[in-house]
Amino acid sequence: MEVGSSYSLRRDEALALIERALAGDHRDPARFFVGRQISSHAVSIARHCGETASEQRGLVLLSRLAQLLLAAGLPEEAVAIDEQVYARVAEVLGDLHLETLTAHSNLAASLESAGRTLRAIEIKEQVLLARTELLGSTHESTMTSRNNLATSYQSVGRNDEALDLQRQVLAHLVQVFGEAHPNALTARSNLAVSYWSAGRTDEAIEIEEQVLGERIDLFGNTHPDTLAVRSNLAASYVSVGRTDEAIVLAEEVLRQRVTALGDSHPSTLDSRNILSGAYWADGRTDEAIALAEEVLRQRVTALGDYHPSTLKLQNGLGLWYREVGRTDEAIALLELASAQTSETLGEAHVGTLACRRNLASSYWSSGRHDEAIDLLELVLVAAVESLGKQHSETLAIDSNLNLMKSNRHDCG
Repeated sequence: MEVGSSYSLRRDEALALIERALAGDHRDPARFFVGRQISSHAVSIARHCGETASEQRGLVLLSRLAQLLLAAGLPEEAVAIDEQVYARVAEVLGDLHLETLTAHSNLAASLESAGRTLRAIEIKEQVLLARTELLGSTHESTMTSRNNLATSYQSVGRNDEALDLQRQVLAHLVQVFGEAHPNALTARSNLAVSYWSAGRTDEAIEIEEQVLGERIDLFGNTHPDTLAVRSNLAASYVSVGRTDEAIVLAEEVLRQRVTALGDSHPSTLDSRNILSGAYWADGRTDEAIALAEEVLRQRVTALGDYHPSTLKLQNGLGLWYREVGRTDEAIALLELASAQTSETLGEAHVGTLACRRNLASSYWSSGRHDEAIDLLELVLVAAVESLGKQHSETLAIDSNLNLMKSNRHDCG
């Protein structure tokens, strides 16, 4: 009895800490730090929760903690918690209970963030099948599962399947809510992303332009949803060489977000980052790099060194350094980003693989050919195992490796 009481006290204290961490400002790095410190205790707590109402509340808190850890760029810690929460919920409620399916879906999201996309897809397929059987093919939860699975298919290059699922979601939402409903507009934006992934850029841009017009009609020019669509469209214009239009859009969105949200808000930083990409595509490399460096400093201050947004920006900036001949700076930044990304997201995460591919290219540019090839060979093995042979990142790594080997042979 004394052991049980002691454990209950520790559990209640830990849950109280979790609750306080969850109540903080979602942009506060200290909140992420607290979440990381108590995550190991959370795994133990999850094994003993679920029988009573208070223990079920504990599982809810633990699920929210896992989401916090994902936002903080700590997917492996989130996976550890979500695995225990799912196992405990399934034990108490059964494999096909709706709460179990939600816990299973949360685990899939954590696994995908940790780079274990193929396992995440298996789980998402199971959840979609179960929700379809229990709730019907048009239930909101089933539609959510269908959209989540489409996003995962898209990430591993299964574009036709992703498009098919997203068309189903869109058709249902249009039937229920109408063409101009916000949910239908969001679904159309998701469909545009899949068109991009499938290389159907003209169709993607056409959809984005239509959605933007409808967002303006519904919400006006300065509504956050309108600005988000305009920002995405600017990025799309960059990718097809319509840089003048992209710069006009990106500069307008940045001005409006600075006014509405402040200079260091995450959405403002996103806009500044898109604008830097537009400047780069327009050949204004000095302006692009200066803007990206400013965004990186602000992201580190707001989110910390290990947040996924920080790591992604380091990778991109390192690549730009290499392109303008600042090879030593490129290597230093990419080595740092590679180590931090690996520690945070895992060896097999697509972000880690992309960063190491860029690092290998920088080694090659500096004449360190053997190091470049050795690194890419390791990265290719990891990419095939985690993403599959047909994923775009795997194909890019394989192409780079073959090119390096061919050039080294020619030099020899």
